[in-house]
Formats: sequence, structure tokens, C-alpha cells
Amino acid sequence: MGRQLQPRTREQYAYHLKRAFGDLSEDCSKWSLPDDLGGWGDGSRKILRAAMQSALKASGASVEAVRSAISGVPVTYGKRRLPRPPTEAGTARYEQAATTLGPGQAAIALLPFKLGLRASELCGLERSDVARAMETGVLVVTRKGGHEHALPAKHVKGLFGQLLATKAKLPRKKGQTPKLKDWKRVGEIICAGGKRSSMYQALYKLITGTAKLAGLKIRPHLLRHAFATGMNRRGASIFTIKEALGHSDVKTTSRYISPSLDDIARYIDG
Repeated sequence: MGRQLQPRTREQYAYHLKRAFGDLSEDCSKWSLPDDLGGWGDGSRKILRAAMQSALKASGASVEAVRSAISGVPVTYGKRRLPRPPTEAGTARYEQAATTLGPGQAAIALLPFKLGLRASELCGLERSDVARAMETGVLVVTRKGGHEHALPAKHVKGLFGQLLATKAKLPRKKGQTPKLKDWKRVGEIICAGGKRSSMYQALYKLITGTAKLAGLKIRPHLLRHAFATGMNRRGASIFTIKEALGHSDVKTTSRYISPSLDDIARYIDG
């Protein structure tokens, strides 16, 4: 059985299959690619390819049949750029910049780097998860695909304390004084109303803004790369890092470890 798709991914796949095949989108055997694919954006064509591949595999199609079907969807692959997580000096500057934020915002800015959490995992943490981790030193995270995963979290109890002491703002109309409440999910601290898409936008703005204060360019997912690279730098095996990140395949983990030139120089200099 393949990996379970996230709800947003399922929605995107269903939308693009419907756009391409209309009422026949759920019947792979009757697919006929439209003539106007050249007018689709490259990103949309890539999503369509992925959606077709997922649906065909689920239907039991052979590898050859899948390859043949998606080969009719033209895509352009540009240069693949290496991820550029912050260096040791960069992460130190980022952490220092985070101390200038309010307590709850500082905690949110630091947790992806301290625990290797994805944006969705961090924003979706429930209050009960954080409170339990404060007591036990173990955080239970709902990972990609919906499965639970335990992480040691004694080293971030101080950040959890900041989160629990922070109130979330309720949505308000212009001119009204904002009302505060206890949050149910962490993302509500930085996003009044707690919509999933708005939470990510708020987290992106928080992390990129903090990075700018430190003279860096960092998006949320790069902090997950920095977490993995930091574990590797401290001597963790790739299999230990795989478990910490919640990956199912060590090949995926290998793409998260990005030694700096200084790291390499330690072993080849002299």
C-alpha cells in the first residue's frame, strides 16, 4: 500500500484530474489527454502527472502503463538547486534574532529548528499535546499521513511553557479591540481564526522575518534541514536522523543533510 496522501494533496490531485478528464476523471481506463495541455502552466502539468501516477498505481496499473500514460504530459525541468540551510554561525544568529520576538512567537520561530517539525506539524500541535510534553518530556506529533510519532522534547520545555502562557487573538472587525483566548492549536497564536492556509502564511512571514533580522534568507522547511544537518554534525547516524524526522525511507533523509564547506574541510584540510 502506498503512502496516504494529505487532504490538501488529494484536493489538488482531484481538481487537476477533473480539469483534464472531466466526468471521466475517476475512471483511468477512459482517460484521453486534452489537446490544450500546452496552455497549462508547468506547475499544473507536474501536478497532473503526479495525480495520474497516483491514480494509476492505485488501480493496479503496471509500471510500464503508468510511464506511458504520464509521458503524454509535457513538463520542463529546470536546474535543481541545492537546499541552503543556515550554517552553524547562521543558526546562532537566527536564534539570537528570535529572542527579540514576543515569547509565543519566539517559541514558534525556534521549534522547527529545535525539533525538526514540518510547518503543518507545528501549526497543528494541540494544546493537550504541548501540556503533556511539558509533563513527560516527550512530544507526540501527528506526522505526514496521519500517524503519530514520539519525539524527545525535554530540551524545549521552556519553549512549550512560553506557548502555554501565550493567548491567541480572536478574529475581529476593523476598529474593535482584539479579544484573547486559550488556543487549541499552536497556529492560532500567529493566525487569528486558525485557517490552515492562513496559518502557513503567518508562519512563513514569521520565520522569514526573523531570518531577515539575522541577515539570512530562510523559509520554514529549511529549518527542518538545519535540524537534520545539526544532528549529523553532532555525530548522529543517518538512521537516527531518519527516525527524528519521521521519514519512512533513509534516501529521503539523505537529502536533508547538507554539510557546509567548513564541515567538509574538517576532514580534507591537511
